[in-house]
Amino acid sequence: MKGEQLETFWDGQARELSWFKEWDEVLKWNEPFAQWFAGGQLNASYNCLDIHVKNDRKNKIAIHWQSENGESQDWTYQRLYEEVNQFASVLKKRGVKKGDVVILYLPMIPQAVAAMLAVVRLGATHSVVFSGFSSQALQERIEDTKANVVITADISYRRGKKIDLKTLVDNAVNNVQAVASVIVIQRDEQAPSCVEGRDFLYHELQKEADSFVEAVPVESTHPLFILYTSGTTGKPKCIVHQAGGVLLEHKKELMLHTDLQSDDIFFYQTTCGWMMWNWLASGLSVGSTLILYDGSPFHENGRILWRIVEQEGITIFGTNAKYLSALEKQGIRPKTEFNTSSIKTVLSTGSTLLPENFDFVYSSIGKDLCLSSISGGTDILGCFALGCPLLPVRRSELQCRSLGLDVQVFNRDGEPCETGEQGE
Repeated sequence: MKGEQLETFWDGQARELSWFKEWDEVLKWNEPFAQWFAGGQLNASYNCLDIHVKNDRKNKIAIHWQSENGESQDWTYQRLYEEVNQFASVLKKRGVKKGDVVILYLPMIPQAVAAMLAVVRLGATHSVVFSGFSSQALQERIEDTKANVVITADISYRRGKKIDLKTLVDNAVNNVQAVASVIVIQRDEQAPSCVEGRDFLYHELQKEADSFVEAVPVESTHPLFILYTSGTTGKPKCIVHQAGGVLLEHKKELMLHTDLQSDDIFFYQTTCGWMMWNWLASGLSVGSTLILYDGSPFHENGRILWRIVEQEGITIFGTNAKYLSALEKQGIRPKTEFNTSSIKTVLSTGSTLLPENFDFVYSSIGKDLCLSSISGGTDILGCFALGCPLLPVRRSELQCRSLGLDVQVFNRDGEPCETGEQGE
């Protein structure tokens, strides 16, 4: 897709978003990079929250959260909106503004979504660091991004064990001078130790927070997220993603390729720190309900996720090939133990979906669903190839290229592959 057709497609997609200022031109060729939607201004937090609260979705469930230790919460769009505004106020009073970078070192809890959208609301840039990473890894990311605020929790739970996140943060932040504030979400009964003037308990700051903070308009090219590569080709590399492109690409992938709608219940098996976390969170822009699960997918002998499917009526279930293979090896056939009839789509990424994985999904989860193997990367925070609700599912194949992208498979000589030829 090139030239006028390319610009026409993306112009149409961009009009699905709420912009504060419309772009001057769809595509501006500036060397060495093209600039998309030059002059346009928007805010992802506004697109994920304000438009729904204003359009009578305020009482709809935005987030259903469960942890492996039995805790659960439901947050409506109205509550999430209020939490995000209060969090944004807390950050603003700590000096966070457009252009700053905030690190999130959090487990999979509703406050992680609120914190992310609060950072975005202020026009700042956020980077999520997986809470299972070491102090050294956290320190390196703080130094890379020059983050001046770190948001964390005092504890997390992993495989039934309590993890002291605050001590890990202290070990990292004590070696970095740039961090001015550490904001701690308290989950444990006993308050964590705090360094005076640097560490603040969020619920204490929240008492003085304003109830509304205006969403800051940012350019479509404004840095929105900072993600890191997995490190398979050396030290993890820092990748900056822009505000307009992320939201636009995600809405395209979610609405057109995944058929995500406002009445869907959307789950992806992920952790904060993997790109699929950002992808899942973008489901809020569609007005759907997100399911967050904090814990091991193999809790309750590998049945915890299917219990949630049955209880919450999940319609789009995202996972990975290794999990599906593990279920089959353990002899777990979800549809024989749980009601899985609500699922209309199963998504899988992270590794190649094997032919036997296709067989397992249709024999053991449901026969009347769309199984989409999706493939993308942290580098584009999206997919190169993924599903399509209008196309047939063929065993061991990805359904189609991502709309609006020029995607090719190349052989070892750097030439586009012919049909049936192996390549990358």
